[in-house]
Amino acid sequence: MAFAESLKNRTQLTRRVRVRHVSRNRTRVEVAELIERFLENRPAYPQEWNDFVECRQRDPTMEAYRRRCYNLDPLVNRPEPVDENAIAELRGILCELRTARPE
Repeated sequence: MAFAESLKNRTQLTRRVRVRHVSRNRTRVEVAELIERFLENRPAYPQEWNDFVECRQRDPTMEAYRRRCYNLDPLVNRPEPVDENAIAELRGILCELRTARPE
């Protein structure tokens, strides 16, 4: 009986862990808002930026933006000095997201 209960608890824990690692597909507006919060140093929660750049998106367009952010991450997500060209590129991505027409 104890073994069965242990197995049940382990299965429930595994399901919870998997749920935490599932990336939700972000919209263009959500990605723009996230980048803006990152640039203004006001994340919705401490690991928001890392969660975004490290979790693939299902939408190919948003995945392309995520990859661009991922490539900039080592240059912008570090103690001073940050790379000003990388910050400018991140602002350019934000502008693209805000001005592009939805598919």
